[in-house]
Amino acid sequence: VGGGWLQTYAVDAAHRLGLQAIVSDRNPNAPAMQMADRAVIADIYDVPAHLHLANILQGAYNIRGVFTEGADCEVTVAHLASYLRLPGIRVEAAENCKNKIKMRKCLNQIGLVPVASQEVSPGEAVDWANYPVVVKAADNCGSRGVRIVQEESGLAEALVYAAQNSTTGTALVEEFLEGPQQSVEMLINPNGEMVAMNIVDRYFEGVIELGHVNSSGLPLSQQNQLYGLTHTAAMAVDVDFGVFKADTIWTEQGPRILEVTARLSGGLDCQETTPRSSGRDFIGAAMQLACGLSIDAELLRRKFRRYACAWAAFPIPGKILQTSDGSPIEDIEVQIVRAEVGDVIPVLEHCAHRPAFVIATAETHELALLKAKNGAVELAGRIVTQ
Repeated sequence: VGGGWLQTYAVDAAHRLGLQAIVSDRNPNAPAMQMADRAVIADIYDVPAHLHLANILQGAYNIRGVFTEGADCEVTVAHLASYLRLPGIRVEAAENCKNKIKMRKCLNQIGLVPVASQEVSPGEAVDWANYPVVVKAADNCGSRGVRIVQEESGLAEALVYAAQNSTTGTALVEEFLEGPQQSVEMLINPNGEMVAMNIVDRYFEGVIELGHVNSSGLPLSQQNQLYGLTHTAAMAVDVDFGVFKADTIWTEQGPRILEVTARLSGGLDCQETTPRSSGRDFIGAAMQLACGLSIDAELLRRKFRRYACAWAAFPIPGKILQTSDGSPIEDIEVQIVRAEVGDVIPVLEHCAHRPAFVIATAETHELALLKAKNGAVELAGRIVTQ
């Protein structure tokens, strides 16, 4: 489910496993749709459309699994898996992950490192707020609808913006937490056992993610705490199978959960920096799990240890006159430009606006980060706008 550029990696994984890939997306020209063995047009959030298509397709195919990565459509995946009687999580569990308000309620019910929060409609007051606060869309992704509000005078506008980006028409107001951020990935096998997969260090400017380094530079003791916290969060939202990911932050009071989801990461984490830093194939392993197959332990085995950094390039906003010619950039292994001549690069409001990325590897965390930052500046300068 999902035909974007990040999902091209899932199509490749399916083919490596000897499977065909039926890909759904509302955009028939989406990159993964072009690679699909069968492309079907449906918005990734349109559950009835997917169930209708599944009813038709199961007559022509032996459908073995339902899968996504890098796209927040876990509710659609759960509905499909239930309808087709394939491996998956309960629909209610998927909704607990997708809806941040439901997630907070689940975590608070078990007293899991509480974060002060409240569901708010535009025009409502937030009496407990100690500014700054974070205002989030209830059930969107890629930082859409998210703002950091520094003082009360900015709250009303932020609530309207978040509500406009929520299917609920409401917003989630949370206390503002400070500290280094991470993404924690794990999977839960059919026996209910948690398998720790990976932690990466994430870097932000406001609500925009600049990039990440894979793997984390945190001490092992802290990483183990994050895995334990993430596993507990999975149980709180009732995810007992498959992939589970948490966005976390390490505050002065210890680690806290920011968000959770029942899928593999986006942002070139499982797609590029995991295989480049360790030789592991999380997408292939997760797909085997989704298809009811035994996981090939070799896919999860670390073959080598280095650091890989993905970093976003930020050209000057405006209409693109010239884009990168793809020629090598010093110390950069991969450069990805998601915009073409004639496209308009907007002033960034959320992470989905990021137009370009680079990836660098090194033997140390610090050097990988430095290489990628420098390369991103070079790539941004090659994209000329007016």
